[in-house]
Amino acid sequence: FITNNMGKISSDKIDVSSHSQISQRVKMSAPYFYYKDCSQEREEDLMTPLVKPLHSPSFVMKLHAVLMRDDLKSIISWLPHGRSWKIIHEREFEIRTLPIYFNLKKISSFHEQAAEWGFQRFKTGPDQGTFYHERFLRGLPHLCKKMKNASLSRSMVYVEHIEEFVEPNFWQISSEHPVPEKLDPQDVQSIELKKINECILDKGHRAKVPASFMRKKKSMSLEIQNEAAKRIVSERPNRRPVGGGGTAFSVLAKFRRQDLNSKHEIQLEPETKPKESKGGERGGRLGSQVLAQLSNSR
Repeated sequence: FITNNMGKISSDKIDVSSHSQISQRVKMSAPYFYYKDCSQEREEDLMTPLVKPLHSPSFVMKLHAVLMRDDLKSIISWLPHGRSWKIIHEREFEIRTLPIYFNLKKISSFHEQAAEWGFQRFKTGPDQGTFYHERFLRGLPHLCKKMKNASLSRSMVYVEHIEEFVEPNFWQISSEHPVPEKLDPQDVQSIELKKINECILDKGHRAKVPASFMRKKKSMSLEIQNEAAKRIVSERPNRRPVGGGGTAFSVLAKFRRQDLNSKHEIQLEPETKPKESKGGERGGRLGSQVLAQLSNSR
């Protein structure tokens, strides 16, 4: 996004503070050039919500929530490839969205905030005028957890200092690595974004998500827990959580606690058959079954 050091639109500078120092990157081949594809990054911490409980959503989470609203698609929407977005009707956006979500009145103020978060704007090509950030992708809001509101006074680099700066071609990139068309309505992140919309529409731009917003066992289906546990365990082929058994969600919790409490190796448990929980509950057997299946496969 083209700005000057006062946050105003200009034509000679580019803010790369939250863009991983584009000027220091090695130029890649087309269609990426200086763009880093983050679409394959999985969510690292499945138990941390998009917004901390009793906190207000960040600018980027509010923007994700706005873009998922079907009733606003005629005003602001994703491009078909899902890697950039555009404001279709600026005046309607100023009236229906800015005051409610961002406590702003003018579109120029919104542009300034977007610049602070590292968004850039296409100057040429089929995506001209649209905004993008390598960690702001349709259907992948968890990537925003690593986005930061950078100071405009830092890392301002002249475009001419970046040799042959070239904008990426998202149409070609998305043909190789497509992003989701939309979030599954039952997905935890989809539920959280809907809750953000509900809170803001009810209490305004200063709304804080309730304490119950923290991801809990009951908010994740057994299928989601199962898949998450399989992935976490498979990434640690020689490790097992102490005290096997319990739900798949508890398997994740045990790994997380052990990672935090140990600076080196996670404590290993002797190769014994995982104990099934008493009562024969499906959720209680899930974690043991996941670990047993993975052990047998290895």
